This record gives sequence, C-alpha cells and structure tokens, in this order.
Amino acid sequence: MKVIIIGCGAAGATAAQFARKNDRDAEIKIFEKGVYPEYSKCALPFVVSGELSPESIIEFSEDWFRKADIDLHLNTPVSAIDFENKVIETSDGKEEYDSLIIATGASPFSPVKTE
Repeated sequence: MKVIIIGCGAAGATAAQFARKNDRDAEIKIFEKGVYPEYSKCALPFVVSGELSPESIIEFSEDWFRKADIDLHLNTPVSAIDFENKVIETSDGKEEYDSLIIATGASPFSPVKTE
C-alpha cells in the first residue's frame, strides 16, 4: 500500500502518524510546499518576539519522520493530480498512489487539472 499525503500541517502530519500506526509496512510519502515540517502556527508571535526559537515550535521534526519511515518531501508542491490513474505530479516527477490524502490547510488550492 502506498499512501501519498499532500500537505504537512497539523492534519497531514497527523494523517501520516495514523497511517503508520494502521499499516507498519505501508509506503508513506508527504509532499509539502513549505520548507518546514509541521509547526505551531499559534506560537509564531513568540518566535517573532524572540521568546521562542523557530526550532522549538516544530511539532514533528524531520528526524521524527525518518524514524517513523515516512518519506518527507519539503519544498515540493504538488502541481497536478490524476485521480483516474492515481498519480500526482511534482517538480521531481510523477508518483503513483493507492490512497491519497489532501491536507492542504485553510488556504484553498486545487492542483487538479481542468479541461
């Protein structure tokens, strides 16, 4: 089973965590357009004020994803989804999937190609 997750915010990271708990052998890949894994957006004012370091607000570190055998692709937006053939497209190429989770957050964006 190959699971692709688009987005590594709270929903995407949690989905990856539960996908791993559900299937220890699944191939799980996360594609995140940002340069950081899941972090606490609510704590950003404390980083700006200097009360917290940027590293201290990261919820799931890159090391956590490695240990959980989850392939994290940062700075890799998904540009297209082919639902019929179960394929996503990124700047790194195409990836097939068995299950797709779209967890892109509160800013709506649809990488679906329209005709």
